[in-house]
Amino acid sequence: MSEGTIFVLTSPYGPLAMTPDEIRDALSLASDLLPAADIGRDDASGAERPHLMDAREVARLFGIAPTWLLQRARERRIPHYRAGKHVRFDPDEVREFLAETPDRPADSIETPRP
Repeated sequence: MSEGTIFVLTSPYGPLAMTPDEIRDALSLASDLLPAADIGRDDASGAERPHLMDAREVARLFGIAPTWLLQRARERRIPHYRAGKHVRFDPDEVREFLAETPDRPADSIETPRP
């Protein structure tokens, strides 16, 4: 990352702009305040939790339409996770699904916007 990199994160209170150092500090503070909740790790095994992404992020990553992903999630054909109305995907699970899926339509590919 280059000097001056800023990440904009969404929160229930609106967007947050943070530097990588501020993110590390926040994670450190959270793990100090909530030691039982080891941030980013599975409680039982200590293994890393998957980084879940929304449909737009995953679609951009794999060059497919977000609507195609969400339709497969509604049909319960693609691995996904729900938290209320929010649908999230593990990029590794999507990669495996796409490798095994013959019905990935060519017209689902979207060109990235500048």
